[in-house]
Amino acid sequence: MNKQLLVHYNKLSTKERKSVLVKFDESPKAKRLLSFLESYEGTNFKSREAVKDIYIDDLVTTKFEKLQNRYFKLRKKVLAELSTEQKNISQIAELPDEERQLHYCLELIRNNEHSIAVKELQTLINKCLYKNIFELLPDLYFQLEYCFQVLNQHDESQKIFEDHHKAIELEKNFRSQQLLSKQAYHFCVTKGFKNARSYLYKMKEISHQNKDYPRFSLNYHFASFSLGMISWGNKLHASSRHYNHIKKIRGENPEMPILNYDSGYLFTSEYYLLISQASYEYFKGDIEKSYECIKRSWEILSNNPNLSIKKSENHYRNKMHIEVAAEKFEEAIKTCEELLEYQREQGIFENQLLAYAELAQIYIHAWPKKLYDNPDLLLENIDKYIFKLKRKDPQRLLGEIYALKASLLFLKGEYEDAVSTYKVKSCATLCSSLGLELYEDLFKLPLDKTQDKINTLRTKIQKKLFKQQTHKIEGELKWILRMVYFLNRIQKNQFHLNLNV
Repeated sequence: MNKQLLVHYNKLSTKERKSVLVKFDESPKAKRLLSFLESYEGTNFKSREAVKDIYIDDLVTTKFEKLQNRYFKLRKKVLAELSTEQKNISQIAELPDEERQLHYCLELIRNNEHSIAVKELQTLINKCLYKNIFELLPDLYFQLEYCFQVLNQHDESQKIFEDHHKAIELEKNFRSQQLLSKQAYHFCVTKGFKNARSYLYKMKEISHQNKDYPRFSLNYHFASFSLGMISWGNKLHASSRHYNHIKKIRGENPEMPILNYDSGYLFTSEYYLLISQASYEYFKGDIEKSYECIKRSWEILSNNPNLSIKKSENHYRNKMHIEVAAEKFEEAIKTCEELLEYQREQGIFENQLLAYAELAQIYIHAWPKKLYDNPDLLLENIDKYIFKLKRKDPQRLLGEIYALKASLLFLKGEYEDAVSTYKVKSCATLCSSLGLELYEDLFKLPLDKTQDKINTLRTKIQKKLFKQQTHKIEGELKWILRMVYFLNRIQKNQFHLNLNV
């Protein structure tokens, strides 16, 4: 939200900035914030920086957390005013080209320029038909009919009526696809990909019924591809087929919207496609390409104000998970810290427990690099999360968090606690189902301290790695192997594994 605030402020002219300043004449803290924005030279800033600048006189007498909460309220108030100021001057300017052209046509009609309006409307209709922008067509035909009636020109009325009726049917079919895509998404994320198939199939039927308009086919393949990538339900070869269709249709129709037509729709489409492609490349095992996709998608999201305000927890998580897979741990830590701040800003503090668990995951995979200096805080939050999950009882996630805790305890040198944590039923069952039961052997290894056990475990891991594994399982096995090699070194040097040393 800090970046959004800065973007809105920087878009204002000098005159508009003075106007906003006058509106906050009775609020010295708001004026301090505006002064901070005026002098700030970067593209984003941390809340901590703004708090220290705005509340410099209060830092000695008031807790920082309390000042930070005041800042969040102040920022919301100032952002609302900046948004209103900007909306008043650029509401139409921010519309897509075709909608601005429609506004121009309506202005011509209001000014009784009906002959000129006819030519503009006909040109715009052809443009919308070419780009399959069904959302505007019925209104365009309605305005065209009105102009011909005012001009008393009725020769082409029957043809226009037929085209108008067809436009209504096209928009109806398109809206049906939009609804089906939302239903497919809902059942995909709540019950799994197979429960979305019937809705996707209906989208496919609509695309077959409208073969002359490739946007219908694009909508179907886009929904199938993107939903297949957020769930393990769709097979990789099926996702490849959908992806190839998307590339072909977009290559032939580069300016065509997909499911949404709004300001910056081309950027929006590119962003969501890159997010799905990042997962697609990840499942294919091309981690570097996956990372490049997620990096490009984030650049699009950050550089477009209309998109950046749509950031959600999942956007941060998608980026962070792929950064970990690509071993970009410093970037992953930064993304997780941004997620935690985003959650504080939104007031969704309960969700921070999962974010801390993800931070622990980064910490574990980055080890022995100490990119986060408080493993005890991570353990404390993991215990809180386990307590919460026990009440809701989602066994798989609970098992994952117990495995995470066991790994953290292992790195802290608390081997017996690591073994007992692994043996919790939900954890042991999950690891066994994934073929990761070797975690138990690893956690027991320092308690045995025999070279034979080290050699045996190393051989077991290498045999498992020789078999084809998913990238996630392969990554876990490689981490276990890395810990075995580390234990082997300290065994020979008679050191004790402890991160706090």
